[in-house]
Parts: sequence; C-alpha cells; structure tokens
Amino acid sequence: FETDCNWFEFNAPIYFGENSYLKTQYGYTWLPNGLIMQWGHHSPGSNPGEGEAIVLFPLTFPNTCLNATATRATVSPSGDNSDGGLSIYAFSNINLQIHYSTYYGGASESLRGCFWMAIGY
Repeated sequence: FETDCNWFEFNAPIYFGENSYLKTQYGYTWLPNGLIMQWGHHSPGSNPGEGEAIVLFPLTFPNTCLNATATRATVSPSGDNSDGGLSIYAFSNINLQIHYSTYYGGASESLRGCFWMAIGY
C-alpha cells in the first residue's frame, strides 16, 4: 500500500519524514501530533558526590522543551545507599541541567546517575 504521505509498515510510527524515532537507551520518538518525547540515562562516573550535570538531549527540540523529569539511580533501594536525590534546576530545547544531592556521606558511593525523560515540540 503506497501513498504520497510516506506511510510506514504496521507497528512502525506514522511520521512524515525520516528519522522519526531512535529506539535506544538514549532515544526519542516524534509523535504524529508534533510532540517529541526523549529519554536517556546520565552516569556521572564512580563516586561523584554532589554536583551539577548537564545532559544533552539526543535531538534538539525545534521549538521548546515543555517538561522534563529525572529519577535517581542507585545500587540499593534501602539504607545509606538510597540516601540522596536530585533536582532539575533548568532545561532548554537542547539540554537538561540537574543537581545531585546526598544526605549521608556514604551515599555518594552508591549514586549511579539518573534516568530522565523530556517532552516538547
């Protein structure tokens, strides 16, 4: 079945152009309504302690990033290993800026970065 609006096979996104998605750990999908969802993992390295990090999006949002979220990754769900957090203090159409916090000195050794997601158009 062919049309002049470039439809793809079943179970593939319907989009009017190439590179409408990237299905990897650091990926994105461009929805038919124009919204773009992006996701990934940030790893600050071993024993990073507290500090800021800038995460570059896999794809620059053509207009703006509407919302972003991040979840801290750790080696254990309880005890000193889980004692810490992160906050998003800024985002733009090209990146996400986060701050890692630890509330207990030993927690920095268990910090394994974060998983993040952003949506925009």
